[in-house]
Amino acid sequence: MDGTTLTVCAYTLGCKVNVYDTEKMMEQFKLAGFAKVPETERGADVYVVNTCSVTAMADKKSRQAIRRAKRENPQAVIVVCGCFAQLSPQQALDIGADLVIGRDDKERAAELTLEFIGERRPRDYAPVAEEAQKDLAPAQKDLAPAQEDLAPGDRTRAYVKIQDGCDNYCAYCVIPYARGRARSRPISGIVDEVRGLAERGYKEIVLTGIHVASYGKDLSDGDLQTLLPLAAGVDGIERVRFSSVEPLLITEEFCETLSRLPNICDHFHLSLQSGCDATLTRMRRRYNTSQYREAVERLREAYPDAGITTDIIVGFPGETDEEFEQSRSFAQSMDFLKIHVFPFSPKKGTAAALMPQRVIDGVKKARADRLLRLSESLGLAFKTKYIGKHLKVLFEDEVTPGVFAGYSTNYINVRACSPVCDPRGRIGIARPTDVFTNYVKADILRL
Repeated sequence: MDGTTLTVCAYTLGCKVNVYDTEKMMEQFKLAGFAKVPETERGADVYVVNTCSVTAMADKKSRQAIRRAKRENPQAVIVVCGCFAQLSPQQALDIGADLVIGRDDKERAAELTLEFIGERRPRDYAPVAEEAQKDLAPAQKDLAPAQEDLAPGDRTRAYVKIQDGCDNYCAYCVIPYARGRARSRPISGIVDEVRGLAERGYKEIVLTGIHVASYGKDLSDGDLQTLLPLAAGVDGIERVRFSSVEPLLITEEFCETLSRLPNICDHFHLSLQSGCDATLTRMRRRYNTSQYREAVERLREAYPDAGITTDIIVGFPGETDEEFEQSRSFAQSMDFLKIHVFPFSPKKGTAAALMPQRVIDGVKKARADRLLRLSESLGLAFKTKYIGKHLKVLFEDEVTPGVFAGYSTNYINVRACSPVCDPRGRIGIARPTDVFTNYVKADILRL
C-alpha cells in the first residue's frame, strides 16, 4: 500500500438497507481519498464486505464473500460489517477479517480502516453476540444519507433509508438482535436527502428500512403518513416505492393518504410468511390471514392494477402437510405478482431454533419447489393481463445491444428495443407484446 491513492472495493449481501449502507460507506472512503473500484477489478487495497445473517444460507454466503476478498488480495485490508459481523464477530476474524465493524460504527468505516492501516492489528468494533441481543435504547442521531457518485445514465432509482432496527422479535428472525431497536430518521433529514437526489437527476426513490411500518414510533413530529406527502411532493421525484411493509399498516386511512399522492407506485411488497393462521401464531407474527386479505383488498381497491409481492417461509417447525396446503392455497388466492420463497433456517438465539417438530430438508425442498412453481404461474397470469395495454416504464439498463429493461409502476420487468435513442433514465409508455417468466417483451410507444 505504498501508492498515493488507495483503492476500495465493496461486496454487499442481503437487503436494500445494506445496499444503502454500503453506498454511504463508499462515500466516506471517497472523502478519505480512496478510489472505488468495481468487484470485477482484482487487487483492491481494501475490501468492505457488508454481510447478511437472515438465514443459514446468508451466513454461508457472507463467509464465502470474506474468503473471496482475502483470495483476491491476501495483502488487502478486509473490513467486515453488517448482520453476520454483528452476531459472529470472532468467526469473521477467524476466516480473514481484519476489521469487524458493528452497527453503530459503520459511519466511521473509512476512519477505522485508516487507523488499522497505521497499526496493522486486527480489531473488532462489533459488540459480542450476547451484547448485541440486549434491549438497546433507540439511537437518537440521524441516520445520515448516502451520497453515492454515479454516472448520469445510472441516475434512475435511489434507496432512501428512513429507519433501522426492529422491535417485533418474530420467532424465526435474528435481525432485531443484529440491528437493534427500531429507530427512525428525522423527517427533515429524509426530505432533504430526497431533494438532493432529485437535484442529481433521480426520478424514483424507494423508502427502505428494516421495519418500515414502524417508522415514526420513536419520533414526536409524525409517522409514515406524515412523511409520505413531504417526500413524494419533492419536485422532480416522479415515482415513490416502499420496501417490505406489513399488512397491519394498510388501513383505510393509510390508503386514503396514498391515493392523494399521484406518484406513489402501485406495487407493494406485503410480507406474509405463511398463509396458515396456526403457523403465523407460532412464528409470532402480529396478524392473521383475514387481516392480510383485508389489506390486499384495500390496496387493490385504491390501486386496481397493483402488483403485490410477498415472502413465504416453508418448513417452519411444526408445519404439517395440511398447514402447508393452507398456506399454498391462501397464496394462490392472493394473485401475487411474485412469491419469494425461503425454506426455514434455524438461527441461534431465536425462539424457533429451539422449537420441536423440525421439518426434514427433503420435505422443505419439495414444498419450496411447489411454491416456486405457483409463483411462476401467478406471475405469468398477472403479466399476461397487460398484453396490448400501456405501461409506464422507467428504463434503467441495456441488457443486450439495443434492448433496454426497466420496471413499470406495478413492478413488471419490461424489455423493449430502442434502436434510435437510449431510453435509460427516462419514463416511457410501453405496450407489452409477449410474456416470459421473468419479464414482458414490449414496444416503446413514446418517451
